[in-house]
Amino acid sequence: NPKPRLYLDLDRTVFDTDRAVLLWGELAKHYDLIPEACMMDRDSYYTWPVPGTYYHDLSRQLEAYGSFPEEAYELLRRSPLADGRLQLPYTAQLVETLAPLVEMTVLTFGADDYQRLKADLCPALKNIPVVTTLGDKRAVLETAGDCWLVDDKVPGAAPPDNVRFVQVAVPGATVEADKPWPLCSNLKEVKEYIYDALH
Repeated sequence: NPKPRLYLDLDRTVFDTDRAVLLWGELAKHYDLIPEACMMDRDSYYTWPVPGTYYHDLSRQLEAYGSFPEEAYELLRRSPLADGRLQLPYTAQLVETLAPLVEMTVLTFGADDYQRLKADLCPALKNIPVVTTLGDKRAVLETAGDCWLVDDKVPGAAPPDNVRFVQVAVPGATVEADKPWPLCSNLKEVKEYIYDALH
């Protein structure tokens, strides 16, 4: 019997996107950058490929500052930030518990180079393939057959019929309750829910 496929979102699901200011602090050790100014400036580098959905084009921002994105990403991959501090709690346990039971893939929206950097800063995702998209995740999911999705955001108005969706809400997120899918407050709950469903 083939293992079910599980798609795992990256930003605010396993990667602590709200602490990305730490990336600028690390880069400021190598480049003439002021982290707070870089953070203030990043709205100028948001790109909106789909209505209502944007991504941060970090490479374009780095180039505007005269830095080479590939070099900067390599510095970050070799930095102390790669020790797992930017992965959300229970990421490692979720992967360890479910990896033997499912085909796990990271499915993430955003610029390919920056998304792969974020995944590389999560040690728990070391052997997990990463699929990036600048379009609607539903387009990927609808062709995936029966699968699971763990994400902090609902794909579109509702997940496609072939998807068993588990929503994880990071602290402080506003989420509509009373939906037909489970809502978990951390990845430990997600892990337990999916583990039980597979047994």
